Amino acid sequence: MNTFVTRFLKVVISIVAVANLILLLACNYNLPGEIAEQTGSAAGIGTTLSLPSRFPAVTDLDLPNLGKKLIDAGSVRAVDADGNDITDRIVFEAESDKRDERIAVCTFSVQGDKDKEPVSITVNVPVTLNRPVLILEADSVMVAKDTVFDPLDYVSEAVDASGVNIIDNTSVIGEVDTSVPGTYQIALQAKDTNGYISDPKTLTVVVS
Repeated sequence: MNTFVTRFLKVVISIVAVANLILLLACNYNLPGEIAEQTGSAAGIGTTLSLPSRFPAVTDLDLPNLGKKLIDAGSVRAVDADGNDITDRIVFEAESDKRDERIAVCTFSVQGDKDKEPVSITVNVPVTLNRPVLILEADSVMVAKDTVFDPLDYVSEAVDASGVNIIDNTSVIGEVDTSVPGTYQIALQAKDTNGYISDPKTLTVVVS
């Protein structure tokens, strides 16, 4: 009987240990694409705007509804100087990062009756795209006269939605004549195997 009880207790202890481990991992594990670069709260004259510590994974199609989704879930709140809930006054704006559209620059703002200016928080939220991405090393470059110019040398990254390199499928619109000094503008786009095309990126080339 004592042996049975001892074994039973060991099994119970093991189950509890495993359950605690699972709980610990669940509390500390963050899913990829769910972390914003900036989180927290901001305060005006008595007005407090609070954002969650984690953001849900979002696609480019769902991005416009991200603010409403978080507000409806109670993850984003605003309280004025008198303690009144003014969450319904929160304004949400989102736009793609100019260099990398896989990052959305999102701004939450609200203004209480006693605030001279809106209280706002801006966060950078990772976005899952269903199209390729092309990133330039710079928006403008200088090239010496009569040198060889290859636009792809100024592409930092060109990948499809799965992260596969597709720089060889990059097309260039426009030409640069390095024998003639001046300022040129060309556009670059990458296409994946499904025919999806990245947003065009403009490169300004100054030949001198």
